[in-house]
Amino acid sequence: MNTGGKPFTEMIGFYYQNAAPVEEMVAANAASRDLFPKQPIEGAREMVLSLLDDGVAVGVVTSTRTEWALGELEREGYPLNRLTMVQGSDLVDFHKPDPRVFNEILKIMRACGKTDLTYVGDALLDERAALDAGMMFVGLETGLYSRADFQDETPVVANVSELREVL
Repeated sequence: MNTGGKPFTEMIGFYYQNAAPVEEMVAANAASRDLFPKQPIEGAREMVLSLLDDGVAVGVVTSTRTEWALGELEREGYPLNRLTMVQGSDLVDFHKPDPRVFNEILKIMRACGKTDLTYVGDALLDERAALDAGMMFVGLETGLYSRADFQDETPVVANVSELREVL
């Protein structure tokens, strides 16, 4: 089963084989998060800080729950008060690769006069959603996908330190 584009609760159900009510499966997943913390992408925080210092609006659209994303961002030292938005899967009815996952952040950015929008992601469903939403996309090789997996015309960087070259 491909879990891409599925709401978080459906993904949890798939991974836990619907062994319990959704609330219990989510709680079990949350209880194990500290045992298996996500590893930060090297240089990502520094790049975000640099972009923010240059006046670039930065937001986060993620497939995880908003509260978990906020906790991870805070743990890694991201300035939450400077981010335009942090949107997890629990705040929307649509999920990547559906381009409507970006509806709210696009509305906010455009209201601020930002029309030249780029989404940086490390998955093919990120690429499809961003391009279908009318944004530019930059692929990030993190081990799951390589440059060859993304569309030929998509700029792809091996690490976040190369982002300035393509933004």
